[in-house]
Amino acid sequence: MKHLRLLVPLLVPVQALLPILGSIPVQALLPSLWRGVPSRPVSVYTSDVCVLHEPGRPSLAGYTHPEQPARLKRLLTAVRTRWVKEFGSSLRLLEPEVDVTAKQLLRVHTRAHLNRLNDAFARARLFRKAKLDSDTIASPGSRAAVLRAAGLVVRAVDDLLGAEAAGNGSASRRAFVMVRPPGHHAERGSPQGFCFVNNVLVGVAHAQAVHGVGCAAIRGSAASWNLSGSWSALLLQARGHPRL
Repeated sequence: MKHLRLLVPLLVPVQALLPILGSIPVQALLPSLWRGVPSRPVSVYTSDVCVLHEPGRPSLAGYTHPEQPARLKRLLTAVRTRWVKEFGSSLRLLEPEVDVTAKQLLRVHTRAHLNRLNDAFARARLFRKAKLDSDTIASPGSRAAVLRAAGLVVRAVDDLLGAEAAGNGSASRRAFVMVRPPGHHAERGSPQGFCFVNNVLVGVAHAQAVHGVGCAAIRGSAASWNLSGSWSALLLQARGHPRL
């Protein structure tokens, strides 16, 4: 039986820490990706498109929403410069132009939820902002960012499990998907906690449907999601587990 491990990256949401994000060693942000696997490269998936989501606005007191573009901008600068030089062939930076499909989203979310998101994206293009709940706010660039973020999770799953099936021993066996908006709180039929869709479970559902994965260990809050529907998964709440 195939197994899949997904790590849910949670970027620090405190504005005061943003100036130092770019100087944090990559091991401090992604410790479990390197622990015990020095001979295998880690693939980092990311995209500038994910910067386009702007739920708040700049003000004299700082950005008005904690989930802000600067969180990813700092990390993009670091991974494209110092991290690549520091880790060399141990880190593979990948920026494919891939978006999630409706079919992939519907394995996890309801049609009504996707329709509600599309309505919000349309309103955001007209009025600059569209609030789905108190935390989750769409902007003109949100649709592109949401589709790219989930699409990169699916691509990472395809690359990792495809290499495993092909017996490519030198390929990456671990991936870090560095995207926003985040995607670990969204429910089947509603957004939640800055998240429009559940990127993590979209990746799990894709791994099951396409690659025959039997169970997935999820490190992060997506593991507590209420999974009911046509597909099933054994999800292990593994936060803090020493072997993950």
